[in-house]
Amino acid sequence: GDYLKTSRPHVLLGGGGCGMDAEVARKAGYPVVADKEQLQKFDYAAESRICGLFGDGAMGFASQRSASLPGLVDMTSAAVSLLRKNGNGFFLVVNASNIERAAARNDINECIAEIIELDKAVQVAVNMPAEPNDKLILVTGDREMGGLTVLESNGAGKLPRVAWAGKDVTSRQVCIWSSGLGSASVSSKPDTRYVCRGAVDEPDVRPARSRWKSM
Repeated sequence: GDYLKTSRPHVLLGGGGCGMDAEVARKAGYPVVADKEQLQKFDYAAESRICGLFGDGAMGFASQRSASLPGLVDMTSAAVSLLRKNGNGFFLVVNASNIERAAARNDINECIAEIIELDKAVQVAVNMPAEPNDKLILVTGDREMGGLTVLESNGAGKLPRVAWAGKDVTSRQVCIWSSGLGSASVSSKPDTRYVCRGAVDEPDVRPARSRWKSM
């Protein structure tokens, strides 16, 4: 409800049936799409907003997802297609939350598959046409789950031998990769609270509040 009435982002794409009602979204001025085909055929040139409610619940792992539903790459491409029309620029958050779900299960197969999907989604942003130093890309996580340790490589194309510390959040630090305008400023920040301020290079912007301070 807050998304539709208050913050009203131009792009809302994710699993259906998770508290976001299609009819309510339409009444709030959002065209709604429900599957991969509708997402691909959407008129990005004519519309300024989009709400995608895919499936019934959280979107499943990439390896198990129905072919009728879009993946992270499809949704990232759609978001960029809509938002890049804005001459003042845009801010896009792409959440690869299935990585954490797989880690909570200690499932190395799904972890790797989801990270590959995230890597492809990042490439969509990297390949987006823009002037030099006209975009900033950040890749990070809000917390470390499972305590994965790679014990031994079994060669290309084969799963490594790994160990897990458990199935919960750990105290390990997470990394942040940055590329483009302001990336050096971002990488020098001490923790997650300062990432937003570093990204926009505005000293008067207050640090974002965050539960996770292990950056």
